[in-house]
Amino acid sequence: MLSISQRVLVAALALGISVAAVEDARAEQRHTFTVGSIWDGGAWFDDDGTFSNCYLYADFPEGWTLGFYLYPDRILEIEFDEPDIGIDVDPNLTLQVDGRDIANIELWIDEESLFMDFWLLIYGDLGRIEDLAPALKSGGTLTATLYGDGTWSVSAALTDSDRAFSAFEDCLD
Repeated sequence: MLSISQRVLVAALALGISVAAVEDARAEQRHTFTVGSIWDGGAWFDDDGTFSNCYLYADFPEGWTLGFYLYPDRILEIEFDEPDIGIDVDPNLTLQVDGRDIANIELWIDEESLFMDFWLLIYGDLGRIEDLAPALKSGGTLTATLYGDGTWSVSAALTDSDRAFSAFEDCLD
């Protein structure tokens, strides 16, 4: 039997709300921004007014969402929300921009999302924003390939990414 907090989390996930968004429900969003036609973001603060994180995401027409979190220590976390990924074990990620590798990391599947038939959350730490921002701001084509007990790959144009990632970094100030 699930606890009440687990049921709330499962219900939130069923509505397409990420784990981080559920955690952010305990925080306050004080700043939001929209860049171009696909990028949205904001800055979150804890109840005591302490900065928590910035979030930047893009919903792509193919039905998947790419999200980034930026924390006070400038560590960048990546998140994928995808309904039909076909991977049930923690995958590895190769992230490329215009065919050039910018990250090879291990990701984690949110365990609660495994129980959803229509949604899966996968996330992992990419490293410091300074090391990745130039490639992510390039406006090139991002390709993400996940390898686990299956393979899933998507590509998307990083339209307006220069302005989006600049606004994203600015939310730390």
